[in-house]
Amino acid sequence: MSAPDRGGAHHVLFRGIDDLCRTAVRLTGVDGAAIAVFESAGDARDLVFATDATATHLDDLQFTLGEGPCIDAFATQEPVIIGTLADDSATDRWPVFRAEVRAMDIGAVFVVPVSADDFTVGVLELYRRRAGDLTHDERQAAQVCARLAAVTIRHNVDEVAESADAVEEFIEDTHEHLGRDDVHVAAGMIAVQLGVSTGAALELLKGAAFRLGRPISLLSGEIVTRNRTFREIESEYRP
Repeated sequence: MSAPDRGGAHHVLFRGIDDLCRTAVRLTGVDGAAIAVFESAGDARDLVFATDATATHLDDLQFTLGEGPCIDAFATQEPVIIGTLADDSATDRWPVFRAEVRAMDIGAVFVVPVSADDFTVGVLELYRRRAGDLTHDERQAAQVCARLAAVTIRHNVDEVAESADAVEEFIEDTHEHLGRDDVHVAAGMIAVQLGVSTGAALELLKGAAFRLGRPISLLSGEIVTRNRTFREIESEYRP
């Protein structure tokens, strides 16, 4: 993927998030970072910003599989620190993710909830090419950056939302401004083509991306631009 910035950081809601991601990389000594936002139920998410293609791919992988440290970190609201991906005991709850990420040049992954007070919006994802835990100072820096990201998003929302009650609704209505807008559009098109629900269509799209080993955003782009139908994409992995 040539452009790790998926566009969301330029939307008013996420102003300043790109700089916070880069600051997190510098202060924690990792190789890349990303911030993803979730809807309140945790069943929908979008990538706001990634510092590089590897961070983008790592987030895409978890989005496609529906498992991984960023999903657990958001669900539990606790940091997930994996100093070595070679340790089976650290990743045994994500068997498919573990198998896939081992093929990537990643030695360690650290995920911190993006949360401040009663406002929880997503996760800060960090990766390091070499194995090794974060130091105490690096872990604190990651947590500070994650909290600042939440405060920044809340401040941005408060500038445009009419009331505090509108904050979550505002976030959930911004999918068209985020990195996976093509994914949601493609799912809608597949739903029409196949006569299924959009939820079922999204799962079919995720399955195709996984089986083909291709980023879901690229497959979605082909469908949205009408270069290929989903049936044509399916034919690649069906004998």
